[in-house]
Amino acid sequence: MSPAVRRLLLRLPLAAAGAIALWLAGGADVYASLVTSVTETSIRLFERPRVTFLTLEKGIVTIHRSDFSSEEDSPTIDPATITGNVVILLALLWGTSGFGRRIGFWGAVAGLAFLFATHIAHLVLTIETLYATQLGEWSLANYPRWEREFLGTTRYLFDILLIYALPFVIWGVLSGFPARATAPEEARPIPAPRPRWKKR
Repeated sequence: MSPAVRRLLLRLPLAAAGAIALWLAGGADVYASLVTSVTETSIRLFERPRVTFLTLEKGIVTIHRSDFSSEEDSPTIDPATITGNVVILLALLWGTSGFGRRIGFWGAVAGLAFLFATHIAHLVLTIETLYATQLGEWSLANYPRWEREFLGTTRYLFDILLIYALPFVIWGVLSGFPARATAPEEARPIPAPRPRWKKR
């Protein structure tokens, strides 16, 4: 086992505990509120007419459409199923030996910002997939088959693969860890032999 891997495994439990504590202490609620707000703005920016409204209450996002007469069965989404991988990225960043030197503050901000953008995309896809496939005759009338299949496939790609892979990819790019983990240990230089003077 390389020294880089050994150091990561030793530091990771404490880093993960810190990330989970931050998330449970209110970080999840603040982050979910921000994701919900930006997602609503993103959807309304492109839809015509602008009918989608999102509300966050007790950690659950409720989807409202102003063109639907009944709000009794408004669909809901738990944003934690999308945003929870923030904990994985934070644990990996904090568990990296020499975090400040190798990644730095702005590197961590850039990584988290990229992950945040993927959360917006994921939540938008989830809502649009719901519109396209779960509203019966209305879905069939407003979304052609190719669009329903595209939205469903892309959404499940996020659900099954990207939600777990992205934190590791972002961390690997920022830290260069894969290259360090597979690099051979540096050999200690062999001192040159001391010259011997011949007696005359």
